[in-house]
Amino acid sequence: MFYVRKFIIFLKANKSKIRLLRESKFSIEELVGQSYIPIMKYYKIFNGEDVENIDFKLEELRKSMVRNDGEKLQVAEAIIKNFPAPIPELKHGGDRAFYTPGKDYVQMPKIERFDTEFDYYRTLFHEYIHATGHEERLDRKLSMDQEQYAKEELVAEFGAVFLSAEAGIIWRTNKNHAEYLKGWRNALKDIKKDNKLILRASSLAQKATDYILQRDKEGTPLYLKKMKKELSKKEFDFSFKKLISEKTIFSHVNKGYNLEKISDALLSKAYAYSLLAKHILSNSRNYPNYKKSSLLTEAGKTSLIKKMKTEIEKRHLKIAVNFSIPKQQRKSRQLELGLKGAGDVLLNLETNNQPTIATTVVAPVVIKEEETQVQNNKLATTVDNISSTPVIDITKNEELSEYEKKMQKLGYIKATSAPKQASGIYRLPGEIGKFLQNIQPYKELIIIKGNKHSSKSQLAMQIANGFGELNKKVVYIDYEQGGMECKDTIDSLNRNTTPQGKRNILVKGYVEKPMEELKAISQINDVIVADSVTDLKITADQLNELRNQFPEVIWVFISQVKENGRMYGGNKMAHNPTKIIYCHSNKNYEKRFAELEKNRGNSLEVTYNIFEKKATLPEEESGDDIIIDL
Repeated sequence: MFYVRKFIIFLKANKSKIRLLRESKFSIEELVGQSYIPIMKYYKIFNGEDVENIDFKLEELRKSMVRNDGEKLQVAEAIIKNFPAPIPELKHGGDRAFYTPGKDYVQMPKIERFDTEFDYYRTLFHEYIHATGHEERLDRKLSMDQEQYAKEELVAEFGAVFLSAEAGIIWRTNKNHAEYLKGWRNALKDIKKDNKLILRASSLAQKATDYILQRDKEGTPLYLKKMKKELSKKEFDFSFKKLISEKTIFSHVNKGYNLEKISDALLSKAYAYSLLAKHILSNSRNYPNYKKSSLLTEAGKTSLIKKMKTEIEKRHLKIAVNFSIPKQQRKSRQLELGLKGAGDVLLNLETNNQPTIATTVVAPVVIKEEETQVQNNKLATTVDNISSTPVIDITKNEELSEYEKKMQKLGYIKATSAPKQASGIYRLPGEIGKFLQNIQPYKELIIIKGNKHSSKSQLAMQIANGFGELNKKVVYIDYEQGGMECKDTIDSLNRNTTPQGKRNILVKGYVEKPMEELKAISQINDVIVADSVTDLKITADQLNELRNQFPEVIWVFISQVKENGRMYGGNKMAHNPTKIIYCHSNKNYEKRFAELEKNRGNSLEVTYNIFEKKATLPEEESGDDIIIDL
C-alpha cells in the first residue's frame, strides 16, 4: 500500500505531463488499478549439490547441456539411411547446408561444426524434406520464385519438426531455423489473403514425412522394422582359428570404451576381441613369434573386460567365444653343412627355449644360414657350394648368466645377438626414393623445413605419394592449404600424385583434438603427414610419446624457418628426427630444390628438384683421381 500511495501522489503532481491522463478520460484511480509496479526482491541461491534430501536430477540437466561430441544418433541415422531409393547423395564440407535439385544431392557441414548433434540432424532433416520435392518424387515444383521458395521453406521446417519428433529429438528454437521462418514471413506480403497457407504447408510436410518413413498398414515405419530386426538378435558367436594382428584387435576393442552408445553387435565384437587379446597374453608360450606391445595389453585389460561384461548382462546378450588357434613353432636356424666330396648329409639339431650366447669354434666346413621352422625336432640340410679350406663361426647353445638374465628382463639385449642387418628397410619408388634412400619404419621422423615459397608442401605431397604407391596407408593433415574444400589442396594432389599413390592418401584440413585423433589414426595407418607441425599444436614431448607408442608409424612434418634459422614451434621438435630436409626458396619455382641436412645411415650428397621431381646423385670419381695414403 505504501508504494501505491506514493504512485498516486506522483501521478497527481505530474498529471499535466502525462499524455494518457491529459488526453484520455482515464482517472488517476483507474490508471492505478490497471498498472503494475515492478518491485526488486533478493533471493539466496544455493548450489544443488549442497542441498540434502532433494533430488534435483542434476545429471539429467548436465546431459541436456552437453555440447556436440560428434556422436551420431542411431534413430536419426536409420531414418536417413532408409530414405526411398534413389537416395540423394549426402556430401560433407564447407559451412553451408543446402539441397541441389539439379544434381540431387544434400550438402552439409560436418557434424562437429554444429553446437549439438541435435542441431545437425534438425538441419539434415530440413534438407531431406526439400529432397522429397524433386520432380521424380513428390514433385512440389521447386523453384527460386520468392513466394514459392518461401512456401517450400515452411514445408521443410514443418517436415524437420515431424522427423525430429520421430527421432526423439527435442525441438527448440534455433537461430538458423528462425532465419528460415523470417525469410518466408517477409516474402509473403499477401499472407492475409491466404489464410490456409500454414494448413497446406503442414499437409505437404506430412506427405513428405510419410514418404521418407514409408509406414506399413499398421503404421510402422520402415526404418523401425529394420532396427527391430537388428535389435532382436541377442546371440553372437565368435570363433578365432588364427592369430590376428594387435592393431586389428585394438581397433575393434577400442569401440568398447563407449558403452552407452555402442550397438549390441559392436559391443559383442569388442568383448570377443578383448577376450582374444587376453587369451594371447595368457598363453604367450604357445605363440612365441607373435609381436606383443602396449596395444595388446590395453586391449586385454581385465577392468575393461569386466565393464563390457556388465553391460552385456544388462542388455541380456548371449556371446559365445571359441579359440582354436594352433600353437606356433618356435623359429630356429637351419644349417647347410658342406663336406668336400660328400653326398647328402642330415644334421639333427636339438633346440631349447633357453637364451643363448655365441662362442667361436674353428671347423673345416662351410655353413650357410637361413630362417626355418623346427619340425619334429630335426632340420633337413643339403650339401651346397663346397669350399676346400673353410674356417667359420658356429653358435653353440650356452645358458645366460644370472646378470644377463636380469638385464634381459629389463629389455637389454646382448650385442652378440644382433642380426647382421636391420629388418624392414625399403626405398620409395622413382626419383623420390633415390633422394630419401633407405627408410626403416621404426620411429621414423622426417622433418621438411625451409623459408616461405620453397615448395615444402609440394615436396611433402610427393613423399606421401611415394608411400601411397607402395600401398602404404597415408593420412595427410593439410592445415596450410585447407583440405579437400580448398583449391590449393586439390591442385597439389593433381600436380604431385599418381593415380596409384592418390588411391592410398586420405586428406583432412584440420584436427580439433590433436593427440586424441593422432593416437586413433596411428592404430590403423602407416604414414602421417602434417602441414604444418606448428598448426598441429603438439609438443616435442607429445611427439616422442607418439613415436614410442606407435614405433612403426612414419611421421612427416613441415615447419617454416624463421629469419634466425630456427624452426617455428621450437628447434626441440627436430631434436631427434631420422631425416631433415631443407627446401631452398627461389622466385622461380622451377629452380626450387631440396637437400638433406640429416639422413641417418644414408648419403647427404643427393639433391632434389621439387618442380621436375628429379634427384641428382653425386658424380662418381674416376679411379685415377683417388689417392690412398699408406
